[in-house]
Amino acid sequence: MSRPIARITPLLRRFAAGLLLAPWFMAPPVAAESAITTTATRVGAAIQFRVIIPAVLRVAQNDHPAALTATGGAPTEPLQATQRLVVQSNMRHGFCMNLQLANTDVAQWRVQLAGAEDAQLTPTTEGYRLCVNRRGLHELTLQHAFTLRPASATPQTVAHAWPVQVQLVAL
Repeated sequence: MSRPIARITPLLRRFAAGLLLAPWFMAPPVAAESAITTTATRVGAAIQFRVIIPAVLRVAQNDHPAALTATGGAPTEPLQATQRLVVQSNMRHGFCMNLQLANTDVAQWRVQLAGAEDAQLTPTTEGYRLCVNRRGLHELTLQHAFTLRPASATPQTVAHAWPVQVQLVAL
């Protein structure tokens, strides 16, 4: 019985040696299929490909209350509102948003940016400027505080239209 095993052992050794040496004798799997030579004559026609990706700057979501409701409280008491903006941009240098008041019933307005590390909110003479300096999908939450003018703040409950306009600017 040991005789057949003795015949198989040299065959197994050759097979194992062949498996170990096979990668050196085979062509590499990433060998080039074509090459550029400098001695070849020039071709009379050339093809140039140009891929143009259109600029995208889109407000995907702008959630805010439709109206500010002033109740019978003190006229100087600020009205609080939250605005959620989702902006999609592939602009290389990012974008800015100009926030301006469209309602003359507002005496004072404060805005705070919540939870966005990559955005900067700065006050301007017209309102606020919110800038993001990179491309991507940005979810921005703004906390607004509005103080109404005394003439428009009456003791009864009054609804005022949303006073903020948003204008996008590409960088």
